[in-house]
Amino acid sequence: MRPMRSICTCLLALLLLLPLGALAAVPDRPAAFAYAVDLAGVLSAQEEEEVAAWGDALADATGASMVLLTVDGLDGMAARDYAFDVLNGWGIGDASRDDGVLLLLAVADREVAVEPGSGLDSTLTVAVTDDLLDQVVDDLAADRFGEGMTRLYDLTSQCLIESGLRAVSLDETVDFDSLYTKCIAWLTAGCLGVRLLWSVLF
Repeated sequence: MRPMRSICTCLLALLLLLPLGALAAVPDRPAAFAYAVDLAGVLSAQEEEEVAAWGDALADATGASMVLLTVDGLDGMAARDYAFDVLNGWGIGDASRDDGVLLLLAVADREVAVEPGSGLDSTLTVAVTDDLLDQVVDDLAADRFGEGMTRLYDLTSQCLIESGLRAVSLDETVDFDSLYTKCIAWLTAGCLGVRLLWSVLF
């Protein structure tokens, strides 16, 4: 029993040495899907409706899904790490396309993050997201959190829609077996045509 006790003691010591931020847990996924999850209570009913309208428009135009989350604080976690954990833990977006986006606001920490799934990395680059955040920084600096985050959602939705993005799921990818069969049929028909032409000419 002593070796097991020693192992447990070492593990406990390691946990105590971890920074508090490493033990922080993200919120549980809501039972019902919503484009705006306002745990910090900074969005008005009208702003939530605007976010929902843009969320539907984005989904219809691109297939992507974007959620706006507001929280009081991050418990020491970095905003991007927190946003990444929520994006993946909540399963935002289509799993085969990884086309989810999380917009995060931590009010007490005054931190904002735009976290895209890997399927959108080439569209929502660091330069693009920095530009989007620059357009709402005045609202956030003046504590107009609801207005600023709603505008950020609008701007990000427009960016994705105007990029011409149309994600393709695995079900919509090319059927290579069917393509192979068609190519063989085309080649066979071509060969028969050449032989027929040869026999006519010679």
